[in-house]
Amino acid sequence: MEIDLHGYHPAEIVFNGVLSKILQQVWEMGESDLTLIHGHGRNRGITPLDCRQLGCTPIGLKRNSNPTRKQLDCF
Repeated sequence: MEIDLHGYHPAEIVFNGVLSKILQQVWEMGESDLTLIHGHGRNRGITPLDCRQLGCTPIGLKRNSNPTRKQLDCF
């Protein structure tokens, strides 16, 4: 699954728990991979978690053998 976060400032999704809720819901859907598309953040003093892929962060999720969700909630 890919989620494009270009329209959001980090403070709008990181510090208030929205990103944690997204991760939880993606796992509840049974997804094993999540890619957050956010822009590279260079020249702003921000470094992405995975510098090999500028502008996105791939996340591997632990397998959920019993998915309980079909889609993400609106945030």
